[in-house]
Amino acid sequence: MYYNNAGAADGQQATSVWDSSFKLVQHLKETSGTTTADSTSGANTGTKVAATEPNPTTSGKVNGAQDFDGSNDKITLANEPNFDFEWSVPMSVCSWIKLDTVTSGQVIVSKFIGNTGWEFSTADDSGGDGVRFWVANYVPNGVYITAYVSNVLTAATWHHACVTYTGSGAASGVTFYVDGTARTQSGTAGSLNGNSTLNNDSATIGARPNSALPLDGVIDEVRVSNVARSADWVEAEYLFTTDSSKYTYGTEDGEWVFKDNATPADG
Repeated sequence: MYYNNAGAADGQQATSVWDSSFKLVQHLKETSGTTTADSTSGANTGTKVAATEPNPTTSGKVNGAQDFDGSNDKITLANEPNFDFEWSVPMSVCSWIKLDTVTSGQVIVSKFIGNTGWEFSTADDSGGDGVRFWVANYVPNGVYITAYVSNVLTAATWHHACVTYTGSGAASGVTFYVDGTARTQSGTAGSLNGNSTLNNDSATIGARPNSALPLDGVIDEVRVSNVARSADWVEAEYLFTTDSSKYTYGTEDGEWVFKDNATPADG
């Protein structure tokens, strides 16, 4: 038994918390060094530009986070093939972000360079106060889909930004959620015709693989999945993180600790 048994072995396994649909779970809580840990079994370790690029901060949405300077900061993820989502494959990308400046074209997570791949960023059609998603293969066939939503982001405010894509090959298969609520698309464009959207570039957090479109602000709790999460799932993830009266992160990756002041009425 574990209760009151100081000699019991620690049986926690962070990688067992996340099932195989999770391709990345980065808590971004590291306070030193140049790497960030992935809590999934994929071991997609992130490599920072330098120990302070991005700069670790204890003022994350959940425990620590990484503060990007909007200049040259990014985190490059290991195991590039793990993020090769063909246009016909469903996916979801979710993260907590707090922008220092609300401007267009700031990358949250990207595997997009040379006009091929996928990307989740702030929306350049809305002055930067929205979010955008791309799936594209411009070369050589000029095929892509893009969708965005406006008027959902405020500077210096934490927002839970999430996009899901059904793999339909159409912009209608893209759904945005901000702060747990589905948002109506403000604009769409393009179509896909079966040509591959894969590339050989690494996936990155906070800028494109070539460091273009850097984000100015704090990023926390990045999650990438190979399924299109449901509205209920996204809302639950948002509420689970925001309701700090019941639980906080413990010392192990992926471990949630319920607080003593939770009551039966809290559920």
